[in-house]
Amino acid sequence: MKKTWIYRILVILWMLIIFLHSNMNADASSQESGVVVTFIAEHFVPGYTEMTEAEQLQVEDTLQFIVRKGAHMTEYAILGFLIAGALGIQGWGKLWLIAWLLGTAYACTDEFHQTFVPGRSGELRDVCIDSMGVLIGSGIASAIHKKNSSANT
Repeated sequence: MKKTWIYRILVILWMLIIFLHSNMNADASSQESGVVVTFIAEHFVPGYTEMTEAEQLQVEDTLQFIVRKGAHMTEYAILGFLIAGALGIQGWGKLWLIAWLLGTAYACTDEFHQTFVPGRSGELRDVCIDSMGVLIGSGIASAIHKKNSSANT
């Protein structure tokens, strides 16, 4: 029971972190992901420094998309994992489904929230990406729960 409450506190904290990231205006959000994009481009894209400025911008745009959507999926995978831990539900299938539904509902509210942030918008595509992240995270938690339940019987 104590473990479930720890997960519940972590869910709230993680939702707060997601909210704060979503509350960043477009310039601050782009700047944050831009640091990661520049690092990846300079260290992992062969010939990046020898490219023309137009070619570098094309690479950066592609990487920006991948980094931002990957961040969406990752932050929601973590949320899905935490929600599954917080539920304390027996039965891995039911656990997975309810965790996924709750995480996806939060993704919807998060995207709605972004419509009020300067330069940001709510995107159905992002809800789908977030939902896939929740599915992955809650699936991992459910698989661990199933394995632990099988070991205890």
